[in-house]
Amino acid sequence: MEASAPSARDEEAALAVEALPNLRTPVRLAQEMEKGMERSEILQRALPGQQRPGQQREDIADYLRAQFPQVAALDNNISPIRGGRLAATERLNAIQPARYASTRNLLGGAVTYLSPYIRHGVLTLEQVRQNALSKVRSGAQISKFISELAWRDYWQRLYFRWGAGIWQDREEYKTGWQPEDYSEQLPEDL
Repeated sequence: MEASAPSARDEEAALAVEALPNLRTPVRLAQEMEKGMERSEILQRALPGQQRPGQQREDIADYLRAQFPQVAALDNNISPIRGGRLAATERLNAIQPARYASTRNLLGGAVTYLSPYIRHGVLTLEQVRQNALSKVRSGAQISKFISELAWRDYWQRLYFRWGAGIWQDREEYKTGWQPEDYSEQLPEDL
């Protein structure tokens, strides 16, 4: 029996997997830049000192507003999420992976709040997975949590490969309907 040729989708997925180790996250870029540069004023001001809690963050925000006034004019909001490795580690240590599956869709559910740290390369999915596994006796107890990490990885790889093309149909609908038969808007009564 002859092996079938890989589909275009299989080839695209394989390319995405091959390219992933070459991704340069913002943290990696910053580390590479720091090796060849002297510390900038912003890093000097961010060093620990005799400041009240939150003062470093306010100083950095003021500095950024002064350096990029055109951006501050568009959006002057500062995220309430603390950045950096220490904040990421604190958040990672606080996760409750065993409660995740049963509470993730509730307002007070055991969600992780790790997305910004993963997104910006402060934490890896492997670090999150290992931390979660260390909190349970068996991986089966947190299978939904691990599944969500896998889906995140899958879609990130596809997005890396396809870019904005991720929003385009990749194959014909299997419903018997054509794409133009579907409405772009939900009905008002939903």
